[in-house]
Amino acid sequence: MTVHFSPAALGGRSATLTVSASPGGSQIINLHGTGVNILMVSPTTYAFPDQPVGTTSATTADFVLTNYGTTPLSSFTITASDTSDFPITADTCAGATLNQNDSCTVSVTFNAAVLGQHSSAMNASFVDGNQVTQSVAFQVSGTSVVAPPDLATTMTVLSQNFDTATVQITVSNLGSDPSVPATMTINVDPTQDFSYSAGAGTDCTAPFVNVFDVQFTCLVPVIPGARTYTRLLTINNLSGQAPHYVQTDATTIMPGDTNPNNNTGFALVIFS
Repeated sequence: MTVHFSPAALGGRSATLTVSASPGGSQIINLHGTGVNILMVSPTTYAFPDQPVGTTSATTADFVLTNYGTTPLSSFTITASDTSDFPITADTCAGATLNQNDSCTVSVTFNAAVLGQHSSAMNASFVDGNQVTQSVAFQVSGTSVVAPPDLATTMTVLSQNFDTATVQITVSNLGSDPSVPATMTINVDPTQDFSYSAGAGTDCTAPFVNVFDVQFTCLVPVIPGARTYTRLLTINNLSGQAPHYVQTDATTIMPGDTNPNNNTGFALVIFS
């Protein structure tokens, strides 16, 4: 006894086969199978991570097309609704003949030329074993975003004496993209006997001050080098001794800033 599986629809299918004899009774056999397209694409959708506008993704979306039928598939043509934002960088399907369980790959990159959300409807057309043209659809999408500015933090000692010293913290935008809020955290040496206060600055919010840390937020300038954003930090010497010193470190914390060498600075204040 031979049973063939010929699914009428996609997805899981099931049936029972009952064999009866007299005498002997009946035997029930459970049958299961999954109906799939002759050509399957994996994945059927791919969403690129957010990409800075004006750049091209370093990664590619690889769509694998596999022939699950019993006859060869040929005459492949890959089309897309948006080949500008999502250019096809590799296509091993074109000109290929896929026998049963053979695969080919279509690779797509994300060219984030314009700010906003983008998508491209992909389609693979082919000829089956009966010389009938068929197709299968898949999709790629992505969002182009504004890249965070590249920051530089510098610190300069403006004045110093036995009792107090003033440090100027400067934040500059080394990139060319619009600004986002950046949090400045000032850390000082907790082993030294000093008190600290943050005075007025340019385009910075009021600071939060405690014994060893000063935190405030600045808006980084849009045009690199055109403006700098500053904050003054006053350090008071409570030890009554000289010479005495404290090193003040500043770190700019901004989501997405991938260049750690351009967001730190320090100043050494010597009381003498």
